[in-house]
Amino acid sequence: VGAALLLCGVVVWHMSNLNLGNVLTLVAGILLVALGVFLPLIPKRVVICTAAAVACAFALFVFLFACGQSERLPARADAVIVLGAGLHGDRVSRTLKRRLDTALSVAEAYPDAVVVVSGGQGHGETTTEADAMSRYLIGVGFPPERILKEERARSTQENFNFSKELLDARFSGAQYSVVYVTTDFHAYRAGICAAQAGFAGAGHVSAKLNWYLYPMSYLRESLAVLKTWVFG
Repeated sequence: VGAALLLCGVVVWHMSNLNLGNVLTLVAGILLVALGVFLPLIPKRVVICTAAAVACAFALFVFLFACGQSERLPARADAVIVLGAGLHGDRVSRTLKRRLDTALSVAEAYPDAVVVVSGGQGHGETTTEADAMSRYLIGVGFPPERILKEERARSTQENFNFSKELLDARFSGAQYSVVYVTTDFHAYRAGICAAQAGFAGAGHVSAKLNWYLYPMSYLRESLAVLKTWVFG
């Protein structure tokens, strides 16, 4: 398992920007390989604690995966919020492309809804995620007048906070309904952040994750969820 994690971490590192998920995958791989190699020399209680930690992590992965498989589409939506993900320079990543393609399907179901593309500029990116997302949607024929760009967010909570500011201004304080689009592993925490931003009861749709991104995505998301549970 450790060797598989190391291989996965190295391959994905070369395919995308280095991020916390890649680092966690490499560190987990190194620790598991070391555990396997030096198992006869390691005290039994350390092995038991490690096995318990791996079991708890796996249980959390399963919980997050299950949450990502559920979707909620209301009868009516005035806005579709697409949460940003990493770019390759100024081009959308595979993960972000899947979110955008999913958002296009959702937008077809709500022809009067505006689409908010949300995401600032991260490390290794040459433009904001919102700008790259907007260009992708326009490039596949989506009407630009239906797009709102939120280009400041650097976290999931900011995605929703800043998107709410744009939508409040767009609808002049009137009530409106929202559907957000993210990737399946991220759906649970996104729902918490949406509620905290004032989007209680928002609908959601999950884009599917490429299988080879599971280790880094779920490792990173698990830490983020634990941080949310402990610190809010």
